[in-house]
Amino acid sequence: MKKSNARWKVLEGSGHDAAAAGAPRATGLHKLPARENELVPAALHAVTETGRVVVLVRGLEREVTIGLAVSDQVLLEAVRERRRGVVTYVEGEGWVLLALLRDRIGATPMSVAQPGSQAGALAGEHVEIEGERAITLGCGESSIELRADGRIALRGRDVLVVSSGVASLQGATVKVN
Repeated sequence: MKKSNARWKVLEGSGHDAAAAGAPRATGLHKLPARENELVPAALHAVTETGRVVVLVRGLEREVTIGLAVSDQVLLEAVRERRRGVVTYVEGEGWVLLALLRDRIGATPMSVAQPGSQAGALAGEHVEIEGERAITLGCGESSIELRADGRIALRGRDVLVVSSGVASLQGATVKVN
């Protein structure tokens, strides 16, 4: 079984934590599943300084091997939210996180989105969308089209450019209709 002596820290929003109060981590292997391949409910609890996920299994903290295909961001958010999961004990590997549980999908499906909702919204420090030939963003009678050859088409009934600094238009020729 893999063991780690890494100290761990609980992410923001953790509420009450025995480890934060100085209580020792549970390290024994008692309370293992009664049967081989038994699925056991667990609560995501913390992340170690070395990046290992810690779960509460039957009241004891356990570092787990991650056995599901999700991003680090999804796992960190699940720990912050104290999401529920399913683990099992694998001889020679230790505890393995097999699944994250949730009651419903996180966003309202776009087909039933309420007016003013942000269903399908993109967020992040930098969002990149790439198309081989073109990308079009459209809403009603307006659109922005970016083409692979470098042309950009901006269409709308009224177009407003607002700048708190210098606004400039530069090109080989400027055509005004």
